[in-house]
Amino acid sequence: MEEIPGWDGANGLLRVTTDLRRMEDDMERPVGYLGRAHPVVRRAIEQVRFQAFGQATGLDRRISAARSRDGKLSLLVMFLGRVDSRIGREYERVLAVKVSETKETSVLENPQDWLPEIDAALPTKDTWNRQFASWGESALAHANDQALAHFDELFTDFEATHQRQREEEMRALERWFESSVSRLIQGSEITTLPLLKV
Repeated sequence: MEEIPGWDGANGLLRVTTDLRRMEDDMERPVGYLGRAHPVVRRAIEQVRFQAFGQATGLDRRISAARSRDGKLSLLVMFLGRVDSRIGREYERVLAVKVSETKETSVLENPQDWLPEIDAALPTKDTWNRQFASWGESALAHANDQALAHFDELFTDFEATHQRQREEEMRALERWFESSVSRLIQGSEITTLPLLKV
């Protein structure tokens, strides 16, 4: 669960300030800075964006329709996968999963593989009800499963690559350390510590 700065769970209150220098209220209770990065502000912005497309509840209208290059009726579902650490975002990737009524599925990693031509655009009014209502929900669930499996592979590869880089950096640091110790023993000057990627 995301920690919300300034939230007092015991009393169900959110104490905030617009003064970036202020950390506590007059009674020395912690307050959160109500800037653009605050979780409550981010959620409010997202809700406004959602409502800007004409509704407050139900299916998100942020959809589009286009003629498929292969001429087959399909859903194209977008997914965002992210790896976060204590220092922030480490890895992020967008995938598209194309799935047909018969569950024929393609996972697309490159935008050029899923972005349609401008003249391929189609009207979206009632498209879901007319074309996808009978099989769309199960196709979305199938697309979600395919995306999760693909992200697992991507994240595993990322982790292995990241681990190899860290091991190479550690070996370089060890070589520098051994060389520096050797120079110290011989009375030579120590070289500058090599920069490591973090």
